[in-house]
Amino acid sequence: MNLAELQQRVSRFVYTRQPTDEQTAAVMELVDDTRRAAPEDGFRVYRRNLLVGVALELRSTFSRTRQVLGTQRFDDCVRAFLYASDSTARVAQPRGRGLGEVGGDFPAFVRAECAEVAADMADLEWAQEEAFFAPGDEAISESTIRTLLELPAEDIHLCLRTSFALLTPRYPVHREHFEDPEPDLRLAIWRDDGRYRCDEVEPQLWPVTRAIDAGQPLGAIAALPEVEADPELLRECLSVLLIRGWLREPLRSGT
Repeated sequence: MNLAELQQRVSRFVYTRQPTDEQTAAVMELVDDTRRAAPEDGFRVYRRNLLVGVALELRSTFSRTRQVLGTQRFDDCVRAFLYASDSTARVAQPRGRGLGEVGGDFPAFVRAECAEVAADMADLEWAQEEAFFAPGDEAISESTIRTLLELPAEDIHLCLRTSFALLTPRYPVHREHFEDPEPDLRLAIWRDDGRYRCDEVEPQLWPVTRAIDAGQPLGAIAALPEVEADPELLRECLSVLLIRGWLREPLRSGT
């Protein structure tokens, strides 16, 4: 009996609703008899199945990136990515969502090895994936904001929603047509009420949003050159962030 036949018999046993005692005994005999298949054959099958599983996960996560590159080029890129040393380590020790976690390194690999527009698309799709799996949270209320603003600015750490990601693509890959690069694009990707969102961030809003994302306290944000040049900018930005629901319950110093 070769390895393929052994796999088929074991598979039929696993997917039988109520295997008989005779079926169970037969499968146990097959598994116990190590002479049925050489160990190197088993490792070869395991290795192939693992890589195929990760490749299929990447195909699912980066479906639009695959469309941009074309199926053959995308699959070639995935194959090269999986054999890169860093990616191999991530596959061997998956965290969080398991095999899907390795996808976090894929956009950078695409940027280094393939087209930049495809890399921008991969960044967008991974941010969407992260937003989908991020823990849920609630937007901060206006009353909470007002209470916080009564505290010393150095003690206030505003927080973007847990699912939030900020991107700076060259290509407007979030739109239907993205053939030509577009300068100064700033995107916010997040999840709201179970729905994926992708919003363009206005230039005047970007410095404050980026500083909040970096974990800077409100006092440091107030000292940004853009804010010092326009004292009303911080208040206006906070109002927009509040209205859009981008902020969540904040952390405070010492907690």
